[in-house]
Amino acid sequence: MSKRLSYIYTICFAVFLSIIFSNSRVGFSRPGAVIRTPGNINLDHFNQYIVGYSTEITHFSDLNYASSAYFHGVSKEGFYYGFSYTTPMARSLETVGDYVGSQTGVHLHKNIFTRDNMHIIVGVHDVLYESDQNHRLSLFSSFSHSYTINTNFYLETTLGFGTGYLAKDSHDYNEGNTNEGANFFTGFKLHTPYLLDNGGLKFLAEYDGWGINLGASIPIAEAWTINVGLSHLENIQHLYRDCIKEAK
Repeated sequence: MSKRLSYIYTICFAVFLSIIFSNSRVGFSRPGAVIRTPGNINLDHFNQYIVGYSTEITHFSDLNYASSAYFHGVSKEGFYYGFSYTTPMARSLETVGDYVGSQTGVHLHKNIFTRDNMHIIVGVHDVLYESDQNHRLSLFSSFSHSYTINTNFYLETTLGFGTGYLAKDSHDYNEGNTNEGANFFTGFKLHTPYLLDNGGLKFLAEYDGWGINLGASIPIAEAWTINVGLSHLENIQHLYRDCIKEAK
């Protein structure tokens, strides 16, 4: 009897509220991402394909946002790959609605070492086919560890360092990052027993090198997931002030 490959298609929608700043690496648009930073590689379904759309909003009243459409896949050899088409946010509220260009990127990483529940992953992201600014490739290496809390919960942790947009990712899409060195990042993904029939609700947290981001991955159906997040939590004190300013 010949084996029949099983293909799994997942549709993801992501809404990401960014306090003050947005980035070229729009939340959830890179393959295997916790939110913005690289995470672990899940090979449970090696023929898994993910098609998604992510929006990162900084000002509701003026509707200043960045968006990214993406495709992710993972192979049985351990390669996690992705393609993204990103439109950055306006540089200022005065230029909302002006043409800001776009970026088409290719992303690839691989698990090169596994021992028990520890993994070492290396990769290159942000191989940009089209970009207005000078930039470096986002080369990175990370260490991932899975920890079973009890029979219902387990935690994935990631610690790594990277260059390019993983070292500096300005909300100003014309600003390059060629003079930046490597920066470190860390991420946490808590798997819960809630909505387990659809894949399980996950709570997300990360430090991407310049800010703290929180989020959740909510599977509303077997092949439909909504990712939500809040970036730059360290700027939460500015949120109320800006909401009052925009309301006037």
